[in-house]
Amino acid sequence: MSELLQFSGKDSNETLEEILASSKKAAELDPKNPEAPVNTGAYYFFKGNFEQARQYFKRAVDLNPSYPDAYHALGHALAHAGQYAESEEHFQQAIDLNPLDPNVAEYRSGLYFSKLGVGDYEAAHGSIEQCLAQFPNRGLYRGFKAAVMGYLDKGEEAKQALDDYLALRPNLKTREDYKKIFVPNSALADILIEGLIKAGWEPEGG
Repeated sequence: MSELLQFSGKDSNETLEEILASSKKAAELDPKNPEAPVNTGAYYFFKGNFEQARQYFKRAVDLNPSYPDAYHALGHALAHAGQYAESEEHFQQAIDLNPLDPNVAEYRSGLYFSKLGVGDYEAAHGSIEQCLAQFPNRGLYRGFKAAVMGYLDKGEEAKQALDDYLALRPNLKTREDYKKIFVPNSALADILIEGLIKAGWEPEGG
C-alpha cells in the first residue's frame, strides 16, 4: 500500500477501480486468499473510508495470521483514522513476522505514523531515518522527516530537510495542495502539515 501514498496521477481513480475489480475477482477464485481483502481494503482506504478498509484488513489477518502485509494495512487504517496507539502493535507485528524483508522500511514507515500521532517525536524521527537509510531518495519519506524535525525544533536541520523535500514538490504551495497528494480524510494530514510549518514551510493562505 505504501507505494500509493501521496499518489497524484490523474488516473489514480482509474487505478483504484482496477484494484477493486481485480480483488473481487481474486476473492471469487479463492475466498481464503488474504491478498484479496487487503486489496479491497486498499480501495476503501484510498477513498478515505477507513472503517470499511479496517474491516477488510481485519479479515485478511483472520484468514492468515502470518501475513505481514495484512497487519501493515490494518495499522494504516487505524493510524489514518486517528487511532495511533492502537495502530502501533499491528505495524510492529508486520515487522516481527518478516524482519528480513527487503521492504521492511515500508512497515517501519507505519511506526512513524503511530509515534508521530501520539507525540513521541524522537521515536518517529528514528523510524523515518531507518526508512531513509533504505530508500534515501523516496520523496514522501523526506517530507515525513522534515515534519517530525519541525516538531523536534531542529532549526536549520529541519529547514534543510524541508528544502530537500520541497525541491521534489515544487507545486506544493498550500495546505490543500498537500492534502490532495495525501490519503483522503486522514487524521495525520494536519499533523504533518503543522510539522512542515514548524520546519519553516510558509503555505500560501496561512
